[in-house]
Amino acid sequence: MKKILFVFLFLASTFAFGQSLQIMYQGKALAAGDTIDIAVTSPYAETELYFDVVNLTEDTLIAWAARENISLVSGSDNYFCFGNCFDSATDTCVYGLDINPKDTLKNEFSAHYTPKGNAGTSLIKYSVYVEDKLSDLTAVYVRFNAVTGVKNNSMSEVSLNAYPNPASDNVTIAYQLPQGNMAPAYLVVKNLIGKTVMTVPMPQASEKMMINVSDLTAGVYFYSIEQNSRALMTKKMIVK
Repeated sequence: MKKILFVFLFLASTFAFGQSLQIMYQGKALAAGDTIDIAVTSPYAETELYFDVVNLTEDTLIAWAARENISLVSGSDNYFCFGNCFDSATDTCVYGLDINPKDTLKNEFSAHYTPKGNAGTSLIKYSVYVEDKLSDLTAVYVRFNAVTGVKNNSMSEVSLNAYPNPASDNVTIAYQLPQGNMAPAYLVVKNLIGKTVMTVPMPQASEKMMINVSDLTAGVYFYSIEQNSRALMTKKMIVK
């Protein structure tokens, strides 16, 4: 009887603690099932969270990521990035990313939420798992609480997208500026340490512009709409 009990406890501990991947947020290791509470204070700007993914094993792993909308505020929008950024209709990444033994994948897994002027709380689950091993999965939850989301008819929805992404030369920037604010707007591109590497005026009358990133070093950048010295929306772009 004692032997059976020992085997049972051993197997239970193996399944409970045998995850190969770990999610970290702001330098803190998260346990499977943890919930992060995020206060969303701007009704139109995008809120972003960046996770690190740690390989806890001695082997090189191929990690995959997924998103599951548990409950969403009507009219809000969200998407995730894992290497590439995916549209709001995509729940699973289209390819995995290699992580070396005991190494950490930084700035590749991110969550993006825009209330679009709608107040309320959305709950979204984000997971990482080993390729072909859905049982080897760890997941965390993010609760986005939009506390200032009231519709303002004087301001249209702000939008910002870049394609192709990743890119190596010309990039098309599709955008929408707030109609209620005629102040000059700029596309600002920054590197990972926050240094501005490009600033380009954004015409109010247009919804598209093109930039060339061939002079930038390969890596991760963040591009924003800035107006009145304030970032209205920020997204990630990869230069290869």
